[in-house]
Amino acid sequence: MIRASLAALLAPWAFAVEARYRLLRAFLADDRAFEICSEALARKAGLTGIVLRRLYYSRVLSRCGSGCTFSHGVILTKASATFGNNVALGIGCVVSAADFGSDIVVGPGALFLSGRGQHGFERRDVPMCEQPGQFRTIRIGSDCWIGAGAIVTDDVGEGAIVAAGAVVIEPVPPYCIVGGNPAKIIGKRP
Repeated sequence: MIRASLAALLAPWAFAVEARYRLLRAFLADDRAFEICSEALARKAGLTGIVLRRLYYSRVLSRCGSGCTFSHGVILTKASATFGNNVALGIGCVVSAADFGSDIVVGPGALFLSGRGQHGFERRDVPMCEQPGQFRTIRIGSDCWIGAGAIVTDDVGEGAIVAAGAVVIEPVPPYCIVGGNPAKIIGKRP
């Protein structure tokens, strides 16, 4: 009841942020305009911020299921990110190009990067910041638990658990538990 009332009160604010995003797209690359608005929304604390982010992302993303929670400090950097139902991102998460299933819990400070090849470094005569990289959408299967501070650069299979602080650089098979840097299988779910 309180969330529904708050959502009704915040709808004009979400609409204003959406309008800002659409205006910025006329002058900036789509992802840059999206990230600017995401950064601004990330600073809104408490239930107001959670509801505002949910309203905004449900309007501008191609898929943002019901019951998603984007905690304080969550920043989405790519407009191509998608979310199923009941995805809960903890405080300070950063999400690039990623496709999330449903029923996913993510601890604070987790990073979801667009693959391992984002930055080119093959040439020594060209600064790395000027070399092209390859971005790809990573997939996070449904019913996953991603621990605090994990860094995910590859797909995570359905039902998998990624331990806190793990660095995922290879695909995680379904229902496996991984940990470490680089992440290795340390167990399987029953």
